[in-house]
Amino acid sequence: KCTPCFCSSSSSSSSSSSSSSSYLCSSSVNTPSTSMQSLQPLGLPNLPPRKRKRLDRPPEPPSRLYHGSVLVRDRYMYIFGGAPDAKTTTAEDVVYSDMWYFDVVDMCWHEVEQRGTPPSKRGSTIMIFMDPLILLFGGFDGAVEHNDCYTLDVDLQVWRRMQLTTVPHARCGHGASLVSGRYCIMHGGCDLTLQMCLGDTHILGLPAPSLRWLTARYMIMAGIW
Repeated sequence: KCTPCFCSSSSSSSSSSSSSSSYLCSSSVNTPSTSMQSLQPLGLPNLPPRKRKRLDRPPEPPSRLYHGSVLVRDRYMYIFGGAPDAKTTTAEDVVYSDMWYFDVVDMCWHEVEQRGTPPSKRGSTIMIFMDPLILLFGGFDGAVEHNDCYTLDVDLQVWRRMQLTTVPHARCGHGASLVSGRYCIMHGGCDLTLQMCLGDTHILGLPAPSLRWLTARYMIMAGIW
């Protein structure tokens, strides 16, 4: 079916030269060259063909889940580790050990150049922030759970492994929060190796002069908490 185009005819056919209107046929619209010729009577400029330009996307982390995350200075969201698949992670699966932060003002990602002694690959870990340190504890790498503890200086971008004299049971999927600006309170989690859930609570004072985790019961009895 043809649709009327209310403009002067430019057809080369003498039989249609006396017509007061020309037509754009649907069959010609499907052909790019014929379509452009048919659009000339509409008064559109005869532009040269456009060249496609590839836009460089800013870097961003691969999609993942089970990563640790924490908000730093109300502007930067740091993430560490995780795994790319939703299925149960095993020792043969990919587990990340990279670190990124998202600037919520500039709306862009930046990869952290990790220096010092960074944590090994893992997911289901916890991260809390006490300026200028990010504390990371535990997690699961697809084979075993961890109970090691690391701090990252966000100004220097340097990791340090904390040498603690007392540490909680290895775990993953635990929760933690910073209280009163100086206590990291951690609770629960899972031991996938033993297939059990944990219900204990531990507290680490920051900065940690004693370099040991204390149970919540001990803190209350000692009058510290």
